[in-house]
Amino acid sequence: MRLFTDITNMNKLMNALDENFHIFSLGKKLNIEVRPNVSNGAWLLFLLPSAIIISALKHYVVLTETYKSVVLFSIGIIFTNIFILRSLKKEKYVKVYQLWIFIPISALYVSLNKELLFGIYSGLFCTILYSRVYLMVVKMFPRSFTLGEAGITAQALMILLYTTLPHFYYSIVDPITSTGGSSTVIIQMELFGIIILAGFLFYFNIEGVVVYFWTFLILLATFLLPLHVFLQRSPILWVLNLLVEDLATIKMILYWVICVCIAALAVIRQRNTGDKASSSQRKIFHILAVAVYIPGLMYECNLLYLGSGMLLGIFFILEILRNLKVPPLGTLLQESFMSLSDEKDAGIIAVTPIYLLTGFTTPIWLHPAPCDITDSAYFNFLPLLSGILSVGIGDTVASVFGSKYGKHFYHESKKTIEGTLASIVSQLLAVFVLYQIGFIVNMDMFNIIRISLAITVTSFVEAKTDQIDNAILPLIMYIMLI
Repeated sequence: MRLFTDITNMNKLMNALDENFHIFSLGKKLNIEVRPNVSNGAWLLFLLPSAIIISALKHYVVLTETYKSVVLFSIGIIFTNIFILRSLKKEKYVKVYQLWIFIPISALYVSLNKELLFGIYSGLFCTILYSRVYLMVVKMFPRSFTLGEAGITAQALMILLYTTLPHFYYSIVDPITSTGGSSTVIIQMELFGIIILAGFLFYFNIEGVVVYFWTFLILLATFLLPLHVFLQRSPILWVLNLLVEDLATIKMILYWVICVCIAALAVIRQRNTGDKASSSQRKIFHILAVAVYIPGLMYECNLLYLGSGMLLGIFFILEILRNLKVPPLGTLLQESFMSLSDEKDAGIIAVTPIYLLTGFTTPIWLHPAPCDITDSAYFNFLPLLSGILSVGIGDTVASVFGSKYGKHFYHESKKTIEGTLASIVSQLLAVFVLYQIGFIVNMDMFNIIRISLAITVTSFVEAKTDQIDNAILPLIMYIMLI
């Protein structure tokens, strides 16, 4: 009973915060148009930085210098979010002079034996630049995000840029040799190159098949060639060597290729029917993602880490081609999008498939040492399962079971109590199975209570929230399990 009371209180708190920042009149003064017919999700602004800070506190021993900097960066983001919300509530933009926190944040970096220039760089990124990028995301992609979802997107973008530039600088001085470090550089450089590509194409309004030429040229200049310098070897040959490292890796690659082909066939089949897919029909992609991620975490964690980052970049490129209507892929992608989109895809961006991928992978990217399986004292698979459990299993079962057998609906909602209960039971069963096969260890009473609480809370959040659950559920469960 106490558990349900806590969940109810948390839900009231989230609703109160949303009502406090109920800014539907923003469009009149600030030219901001958020995703329609939903709450603003202001509470989401604090999820990502909180997850990073808690990760650091729980796994301080294995933190790298870069991760420690990101922790301080996250503290700066939290303070900046407060200024952003206060300004938006007054229907005003955040003024640069209001971000006085820039000075103490810079001083904090200097006090931790950082260079003065790096301190200024850090303070600038987490305050002034972040606030500008946040508003840019909201204004450039109307109806695509709520205020909270835009915050998560802007924070992820700023953390990418913030960590990428120093990482590249130090890579030139001291070439990276570890698999994890090389994978991180490759992912960062890929996404950095795609950001430049998107900005170039949209700024100069480039359309037609010439987009393919510019895509190749820009990615060659910003991605492939610089990686030769940072890695001191060919990135293509390095990736190929990783893919054929041993027979087990080759088998895993073939298995993943089969899963991708099944997903592609499902998209083609749905597009050919001409009908719009139901929520239950779209859950096949959740199931396929579970089929990819669980074996990947068990046997090829480093490869999964690299592959998920590369796939995210491919998603972004396909989204650019779709929005620019570049033939022949642009038309095919648009038809597929129309057949598989849901009410959350109200803007120009296909947010649900991108958030599905990032939801599964965010726990892996956030963990200080996600693939350090030799460190038995600090490694625990439970946090890495956050996306798999909450989105891949819980959300899928809730949707399918609730649509077929649900009779008791939540107030002003299409979701049912039966779906929520099925979600909780299915996740608990999944944890039990993974424990029985040895994937999860140390299931003492504390861990049993913790995982049960995390599953219950995220299941009720899934039932009550109108935000994109693919993005927020993994973060909530990760915070509770890390």
